[in-house]
Amino acid sequence: MTEYVLKCDCGAKYLFKGKKEDLEKFIDSPIWLCEAGRHVELGNKGDYLKIVEECEQPSKQTEVKPKKENEFTVSELQDKFGTEMEHVGFGVFKDPDGNTWNYRLGEKGERLYSKIG
Repeated sequence: MTEYVLKCDCGAKYLFKGKKEDLEKFIDSPIWLCEAGRHVELGNKGDYLKIVEECEQPSKQTEVKPKKENEFTVSELQDKFGTEMEHVGFGVFKDPDGNTWNYRLGEKGERLYSKIG
């Protein structure tokens, strides 16, 4: 398996793992949703994404730790605070007591929030 670092026109970078043929199919497919740059483009992804790095030996993945007792999913935070959470940007929230909640990605890609201040 090969890793490819792709760069969007907006500057955001993405990691694609797979065979060259799979990458070509991905690049040739329509509609590009850039999550980091928060924009959507119509047309082939190849019009917006460029390969900037190719690596035959995949990088090691960091181990994702299971959910801890003091971490909450988005729905658990909503159950706890209702609509009183204030979004302060980049997925960070403040609760009614002024505590700041930030997240890390869990085992399934879900956001796990914990109090940081």
